[in-house]
Amino acid sequence: QAQAQKEAKKLCEQFTSNPSSSLIEALLQAKTMRKCVLETMRVTAHTLGGLRYANQNLEVQMTNPKCSYQIAQGETVALAHHTMHMEASLWGSDPEVFSLDRPEWNEPDDKEHIG
Repeated sequence: QAQAQKEAKKLCEQFTSNPSSSLIEALLQAKTMRKCVLETMRVTAHTLGGLRYANQNLEVQMTNPKCSYQIAQGETVALAHHTMHMEASLWGSDPEVFSLDRPEWNEPDDKEHIG
């Protein structure tokens, strides 16, 4: 938290003293703030989920409970983001914990990841 506050203060000072400086360049330096945003979105389920259409017949294997589901081509599938974001097989043994140290939040230092 202290590091994110330090980065936010630095950004505010930078744009107060030099409003014409590059916003993207400044945000690329705010690594901890970026991790805070990503982890907040993961933990708080920023949307209810997503809808997808099966473009082919699928069989989905489940591990808990051990079973499978058949999805026919053309069917609509609803995905709950929060459920996936709390899945230990995806996020490790502590998916319910807010953590900036998740390896998923480490990013190469290049601008192509900024959309």
